[in-house]
Amino acid sequence: MNWMRDERCERQGKVSEMAARRHGISVLLLMAVLLIPHTGFTAVKKPIRIGYLDNPGALLVVQAATYGFYDEQGIRVILVPFRDSHKGLAKLDRRKLDAGAFSVGETLKRIAAGSRISIIAGGGRNQQPDQLADLKTDDVGKELSQGIVLAVSTQSGASGKELQVRLVKALILAHRALANRTSTGGAAAEAVSLHLDPNPDFWKLQQLWTYHGLQNETMTRDFLANHVNEEIYCDALDELLDEDGRKDPVLLKLNSRAVCVPDCCPAKPEKKR
Repeated sequence: MNWMRDERCERQGKVSEMAARRHGISVLLLMAVLLIPHTGFTAVKKPIRIGYLDNPGALLVVQAATYGFYDEQGIRVILVPFRDSHKGLAKLDRRKLDAGAFSVGETLKRIAAGSRISIIAGGGRNQQPDQLADLKTDDVGKELSQGIVLAVSTQSGASGKELQVRLVKALILAHRALANRTSTGGAAAEAVSLHLDPNPDFWKLQQLWTYHGLQNETMTRDFLANHVNEEIYCDALDELLDEDGRKDPVLLKLNSRAVCVPDCCPAKPEKKR
């Protein structure tokens, strides 16, 4: 009888041990779920390859990675530096890159040549805007043409609107972080010679398009407009303003200069109330 009692106790002990293990696994799974950051959207599984010109004008693209804003938007980014915009845009055109921050002059020329790319955000240039007000002088046209814009390939992994909005949100957040740093005394020397603006600014692009004589008789009048998607920037800015409660002075300043159609094309459907 004793051996039966011992065997029963042993079986009960194994059952208890198995239950404890199951409980432990359940706790670990629960902890893992709780530790997953809840950003409100699904993280992008495939890394997005962003090429950029090794130039101060591409600072927003680089700083968005440094500050972790791409991660915050659920995007895995691989940054690929280039010393030459022409080579970078060729890679973008061949879909070896998903997006690229290259000189605006070279980007516009690539668009005129028939590349399937679209400008979705601005970047930076080496002078303050008040020094570059007049496009009639050749020096000013050249200087503005060296500024940076962010373009995406319309056939790449970054062709979806929601993903593009997230990318531009990361750039706007980087702009805000740098603006706040400058206002508190940091990066003062940087601010003197570098003007940063995530706004693609279609009208300035159109002026440069005319300056370079890129419109020809075979093109429709809205040829350039079809390659500049300001809706992405407007939606990204609008989402950030909503998240912030429309109180942040940097975001409000950007909003005051943006040319956006109210409630034009939301990136995702509104939640039902």
